[in-house]
Amino acid sequence: MRDIAGKFSQVILVRFFPGIINAGTLLLIVEGLSAGQFGEYSTVVATTAFAANLLFGPLIFAIVPYHARFDAEGQGHQFEAAVISTALVLSALFVAIGALIALGGLFPIAYVAPGATFAFYTIALEILRARVRFWSFGLASVIQSLILLGGVLYYLASNPDAETALHIFSASYLIASLIALALIGKIRLAPPDLALVGGSLREGGKYTLSVALEGSFTLSLRYLVLLLGSPQMLGVFSFALDLAQRVIGIFLNIMSFAVVPTAFKRHGYDRRQFISSLRRGAAFAIVACLLAVLVTIIASNFSWIPGVGSALFEPVSFILISLGVIANRTKKITIDQVALRDGNAGVIPRGMVIALPVSVLVVWGFHDVTSAFAELAFLVGYVAASGATAGAAWQIRRRVRD
Repeated sequence: MRDIAGKFSQVILVRFFPGIINAGTLLLIVEGLSAGQFGEYSTVVATTAFAANLLFGPLIFAIVPYHARFDAEGQGHQFEAAVISTALVLSALFVAIGALIALGGLFPIAYVAPGATFAFYTIALEILRARVRFWSFGLASVIQSLILLGGVLYYLASNPDAETALHIFSASYLIASLIALALIGKIRLAPPDLALVGGSLREGGKYTLSVALEGSFTLSLRYLVLLLGSPQMLGVFSFALDLAQRVIGIFLNIMSFAVVPTAFKRHGYDRRQFISSLRRGAAFAIVACLLAVLVTIIASNFSWIPGVGSALFEPVSFILISLGVIANRTKKITIDQVALRDGNAGVIPRGMVIALPVSVLVVWGFHDVTSAFAELAFLVGYVAASGATAGAAWQIRRRVRD
């Protein structure tokens, strides 16, 4: 436990500080927008991020493992140049397609930029992480958070609408992307080199499937709330989800950032020690998460705290969503990592395949019973995903032993 606490403190400034700023910014956005406007803003960000993950995901998820391989062969800088060139081409493609659809009148042009800027920023940060330059990673993250906070304080107060919030969101990630590129240093750009990025795109594409399934799960719940509920209910659900991911999820993200690489490095060949290390890390983070839930509920009683004292904050919704986030992130720290260690990565998407129909059944069964039907479906879906993934991994391991 002492080793876990040490790792926790090493990364807290890199991951925790930007998360706290973003949580505060979220509360200010909620305070400045109506329930319907916030629901629109949050759902647009989630939808465009989902679309961007489908396009950029194969590149993003392969940067860290493939960078290490090419760097060992003396081609690390060439690989970085190929990644950034490919990202620029994909960004132009994403914006062009989105702009054409927007010009057709399907949605405002403000809906296009968030996905592209966020994806390019993520790629730049993944290169810094692959170089193990965590302070540069943290600096870029903090700058993005501060730009977003400043934009909300300066612009959103005078223009309180979803499109203004989306413009601020996009600008913060665009500026932070340029700063991250400056931190990376000089890179000689050239046309995308498929010989360098082709293999990484294929491997990253496998993990993108799991991420796409998870993204479709949460997006489906958002649109089911809009279909069966109201804009106000969408605002409540979106706020609970966004707040839980920042206030609760951050502890599990930090623990994953610190514990998972250490477990693979020190105990990769000892399955029992590997699992024990992950469980200790998850337990440490879960305690912190539950305390954060309690503190947030207590804080909601103080009307002077923006966001949590608003009509969008429903304690029952927040608790259900928080438990779902804990179940999902704990699965990623423990069950998913054991599956990867055992060479059973194919079982990871199965959990989300089960989660989606289970959650839809909960929605249809409870939408006339409680206004928190989507929040309940969120929790039940992730519990089902954890059980399905663990069960599939156990069956495969049992067959191998037999």
